[in-house]
Amino acid sequence: MSTLDGPAGGAVRTAPRCSRTAALALCALAMAAAVAACGSSSEDAVSAGPATASVPASASAPGAGTMLIVRSGGIAGVRDTVRVAADGQTRLIDRSEAIRMCRPDAQAVQQLQALDLGTVPASGSREAIADGFTYRVRSGGQQVVVAEGEQDPVRAELLAAAAAILASC
Repeated sequence: MSTLDGPAGGAVRTAPRCSRTAALALCALAMAAAVAACGSSSEDAVSAGPATASVPASASAPGAGTMLIVRSGGIAGVRDTVRVAADGQTRLIDRSEAIRMCRPDAQAVQQLQALDLGTVPASGSREAIADGFTYRVRSGGQQVVVAEGEQDPVRAELLAAAAAILASC
Protein backbone atom coordinates (compact mmCIF):
# COMPACT_ATOMS: atom_id res chain seq x y z
CA MET A 1 0.00 0.00 0.00
CA SER A 2 1.11 3.52 -0.68
CA THR A 3 0.06 6.81 0.86
CA LEU A 4 -0.91 9.96 -1.03
CA ASP A 5 -1.83 13.41 0.19
CA GLY A 6 -5.57 13.67 0.13
CA PRO A 7 -7.96 16.59 0.21
CA ALA A 8 -7.74 18.79 3.32
CA GLY A 9 -4.21 17.59 3.97
CA GLY A 10 -5.22 14.07 5.13
CA ALA A 11 -3.42 10.93 3.98
CA VAL A 12 -5.18 8.55 1.61
CA ARG A 13 -4.05 4.95 1.32
CA THR A 14 -4.21 3.31 -2.11
CA ALA A 15 -3.80 -0.29 -3.11
CA PRO A 16 -0.83 -1.17 -5.30
CA ARG A 17 -1.61 -1.35 -9.01
CA CYS A 18 -1.23 -4.64 -10.81
CA SER A 19 1.17 -4.58 -13.65
CA ARG A 20 -0.20 -5.21 -17.11
CA THR A 21 1.85 -8.41 -17.30
CA ALA A 22 0.34 -9.73 -14.06
CA ALA A 23 -3.18 -8.91 -15.28
CA LEU A 24 -2.57 -10.72 -18.58
CA ALA A 25 -1.12 -13.72 -16.76
CA LEU A 26 -4.17 -13.88 -14.48
CA CYS A 27 -6.49 -13.65 -17.49
CA ALA A 28 -4.58 -16.42 -19.30
CA LEU A 29 -4.77 -18.62 -16.20
CA ALA A 30 -8.54 -18.10 -15.96
CA MET A 31 -8.97 -18.96 -19.65
CA ALA A 32 -6.87 -22.11 -19.29
CA ALA A 33 -9.01 -23.21 -16.35
CA ALA A 34 -12.18 -22.58 -18.33
CA VAL A 35 -10.92 -24.59 -21.32
CA ALA A 36 -9.80 -27.46 -19.07
CA ALA A 37 -13.26 -27.63 -17.52
CA CYS A 38 -14.97 -27.66 -20.93
CA GLY A 39 -16.95 -30.86 -21.39
CA SER A 40 -16.42 -32.13 -17.87
CA SER A 41 -19.26 -32.74 -15.48
CA SER A 42 -19.83 -33.80 -11.94
CA GLU A 43 -22.22 -36.59 -12.98
CA ASP A 44 -21.72 -40.14 -11.86
CA ALA A 45 -19.66 -41.70 -14.63
CA VAL A 46 -18.03 -45.02 -15.28
CA SER A 47 -14.68 -44.82 -17.03
CA ALA A 48 -13.08 -47.70 -18.82
CA GLY A 49 -9.63 -46.20 -18.99
CA PRO A 50 -7.84 -43.32 -20.61
CA ALA A 51 -8.64 -44.26 -24.20
CA THR A 52 -12.36 -44.68 -23.62
CA ALA A 53 -15.32 -42.44 -23.01
CA SER A 54 -17.30 -41.97 -19.84
CA VAL A 55 -20.80 -43.37 -19.68
CA PRO A 56 -23.54 -42.27 -17.30
CA ALA A 57 -23.82 -44.86 -14.51
CA SER A 58 -27.46 -45.42 -15.48
CA ALA A 59 -26.35 -46.67 -18.91
CA SER A 60 -23.14 -48.50 -18.12
CA ALA A 61 -24.14 -52.16 -17.96
CA PRO A 62 -25.94 -53.49 -21.03
CA GLY A 63 -28.00 -56.62 -20.50
CA ALA A 64 -27.93 -59.79 -22.60
CA GLY A 65 -28.50 -58.97 -26.26
CA THR A 66 -28.13 -55.25 -25.58
CA MET A 67 -25.71 -53.11 -27.51
CA LEU A 68 -24.27 -49.93 -25.99
CA ILE A 69 -22.62 -47.26 -28.15
CA VAL A 70 -20.98 -44.16 -26.68
CA ARG A 71 -19.88 -41.32 -28.93
CA SER A 72 -17.63 -38.72 -27.33
CA GLY A 73 -15.41 -35.87 -28.38
CA GLY A 74 -15.83 -33.34 -31.13
CA ILE A 75 -15.32 -29.63 -30.79
CA ALA A 76 -18.31 -29.33 -28.43
CA GLY A 77 -17.28 -32.15 -26.10
CA VAL A 78 -20.21 -34.36 -27.06
CA ARG A 79 -21.11 -37.48 -25.11
CA ASP A 80 -24.08 -39.43 -26.46
CA THR A 81 -25.00 -42.93 -25.37
CA VAL A 82 -27.28 -45.17 -27.43
CA ARG A 83 -28.63 -48.37 -25.93
CA VAL A 84 -30.15 -50.81 -28.41
CA ALA A 85 -32.07 -53.56 -26.58
CA ALA A 86 -32.46 -57.07 -27.99
CA ASP A 87 -36.11 -56.28 -28.79
CA GLY A 88 -35.02 -53.25 -30.86
CA GLN A 89 -36.12 -50.67 -28.32
CA THR A 90 -33.55 -47.88 -28.53
CA ARG A 91 -32.87 -44.88 -26.36
CA LEU A 92 -30.38 -42.07 -26.61
CA ILE A 93 -28.92 -40.40 -23.52
CA ASP A 94 -27.05 -37.14 -24.09
CA ARG A 95 -24.41 -35.63 -21.80
CA SER A 96 -27.06 -33.76 -19.79
CA GLU A 97 -28.63 -37.22 -19.25
CA ALA A 98 -31.75 -36.25 -21.18
CA ILE A 99 -33.29 -39.48 -22.47
CA ARG A 100 -35.23 -39.89 -25.68
CA MET A 101 -36.39 -42.87 -27.65
CA CYS A 102 -35.14 -43.18 -31.22
CA ARG A 103 -35.34 -45.51 -34.20
CA PRO A 104 -31.84 -46.18 -35.57
CA ASP A 105 -31.17 -47.27 -39.11
CA ALA A 106 -32.01 -51.01 -39.18
CA GLN A 107 -29.25 -51.83 -41.67
CA ALA A 108 -26.62 -50.16 -39.45
CA VAL A 109 -27.88 -52.06 -36.40
CA GLN A 110 -27.74 -55.37 -38.31
CA GLN A 111 -24.24 -54.55 -39.59
CA LEU A 112 -23.01 -53.82 -36.07
CA GLN A 113 -24.72 -56.91 -34.61
CA ALA A 114 -23.08 -59.07 -37.30
CA LEU A 115 -19.59 -57.98 -36.22
CA ASP A 116 -17.97 -60.19 -33.60
CA LEU A 117 -16.32 -57.60 -31.36
CA GLY A 118 -13.91 -60.27 -30.13
CA THR A 119 -12.35 -60.47 -33.61
CA VAL A 120 -11.92 -56.72 -34.10
CA PRO A 121 -8.23 -55.80 -33.80
CA ALA A 122 -7.51 -54.22 -30.41
CA SER A 123 -5.91 -51.21 -32.05
CA GLY A 124 -5.03 -50.02 -35.47
CA SER A 125 -3.36 -47.19 -37.24
CA ARG A 126 -5.45 -44.14 -37.77
CA GLU A 127 -5.16 -40.71 -39.26
CA ALA A 128 -5.29 -38.08 -36.53
CA ILE A 129 -8.44 -36.00 -36.84
CA ALA A 130 -8.62 -32.86 -34.73
CA ASP A 131 -11.84 -32.73 -32.72
CA GLY A 132 -12.90 -36.13 -34.07
CA PHE A 133 -15.31 -38.50 -32.38
CA THR A 134 -14.44 -41.64 -30.45
CA TYR A 135 -16.94 -44.51 -30.33
CA ARG A 136 -17.04 -47.20 -27.66
CA VAL A 137 -19.15 -50.23 -28.55
CA ARG A 138 -20.12 -52.86 -25.96
CA SER A 139 -22.00 -56.01 -26.77
CA GLY A 140 -21.92 -59.64 -25.69
CA GLY A 141 -19.35 -58.99 -22.94
CA GLN A 142 -16.92 -57.43 -25.45
CA GLN A 143 -15.88 -53.82 -25.83
CA VAL A 144 -14.04 -52.04 -28.63
CA VAL A 145 -13.04 -48.37 -28.85
CA VAL A 146 -12.61 -46.84 -32.31
CA ALA A 147 -11.99 -43.28 -33.45
CA GLU A 148 -12.56 -41.32 -36.61
CA GLY A 149 -9.74 -41.83 -39.08
CA GLU A 150 -9.34 -45.61 -38.53
CA GLN A 151 -7.26 -47.25 -41.27
CA ASP A 152 -7.94 -50.93 -40.42
CA PRO A 153 -10.91 -52.10 -42.57
CA VAL A 154 -12.66 -54.03 -39.77
CA ARG A 155 -12.28 -51.16 -37.29
CA ALA A 156 -13.43 -48.71 -39.99
CA GLU A 157 -16.54 -50.89 -40.63
CA LEU A 158 -17.33 -50.88 -36.90
CA LEU A 159 -16.86 -47.11 -36.80
CA ALA A 160 -19.15 -46.58 -39.82
CA ALA A 161 -21.94 -48.73 -38.35
CA ALA A 162 -21.72 -47.06 -34.91
CA ALA A 163 -21.70 -43.60 -36.49
CA ALA A 164 -24.72 -44.47 -38.69
CA ILE A 165 -26.71 -45.64 -35.66
CA LEU A 166 -26.02 -42.42 -33.77
CA ALA A 167 -26.65 -40.28 -36.85
CA SER A 168 -30.08 -41.87 -37.30
CA CYS A 169 -31.08 -41.26 -33.70
